[in-house]
Amino acid sequence: MNNKDFSNYLNLIKGIESITSKIKEKYKDDIQCKEGCDECCNYHLSLFPIEAYYLKKGFESLRGIERDILLNKCINIIKDPNYRGPCPLLEKKRCLLYEYRPIICRTQGYPLFSLLIDENEDKISYCPKNFKKIKDRKLLLEEKMVLDLDTINKILVTINGLFVNQYELKLRHPNDRILIAQAIVSID
Repeated sequence: MNNKDFSNYLNLIKGIESITSKIKEKYKDDIQCKEGCDECCNYHLSLFPIEAYYLKKGFESLRGIERDILLNKCINIIKDPNYRGPCPLLEKKRCLLYEYRPIICRTQGYPLFSLLIDENEDKISYCPKNFKKIKDRKLLLEEKMVLDLDTINKILVTINGLFVNQYELKLRHPNDRILIAQAIVSID
C-alpha cells in the first residue's frame, strides 16, 4: 500500500489548492467553508480508486482511538446495505482524514464552473453560505476565481486510469467507484 505512487494525484490536488487559496485570499470574508464545517458531509460518497487508495494511506497513518472509531464505523456501514447517513470520516464535526480528503471535498463550496450545471445560466455553483455579497456571479468567472469542474474531472479520470493500469487493480472498469467505508475496510 505505502509503495503506490500518488504524484499525479498530488499534483492535481496542488493545482486545485493553488486556485482555492487565491479564492480564499481574495474573498476571505465571503467564504464559510473551512476545516470543521460539515454542511456538505451528509453523504457517504464513492471515490475513484486512486482517491480510495490515497484515503486508505491516510487511514494507515491514524493511531489510537480515532483509528478504532473510524474502522468500527466503516465496518458497521458496510454491514448495512441501506446506510444513507453522513460521511464515515466525520467525527464531532471534523474530518478524521482531512489532509487525505477526496477531490470533491476539496472543491465543494467554492465557485465551480461546469457546462453540466443547469440551475444557473452562468454555469457557476457554490455553497449558498458563501459569496453573499457578490451581486454578479459572472465576476467570479471573469476574475478566474472559479474551479473548472469539467477539466478537473477529466484530469482525475485520466490520472485514475493510469493508476489502475500501473498497479493492475482488478476492477470491472477502471472508473468503478469505491465507497469510503469500503476503502477503509477492504483495500490492502
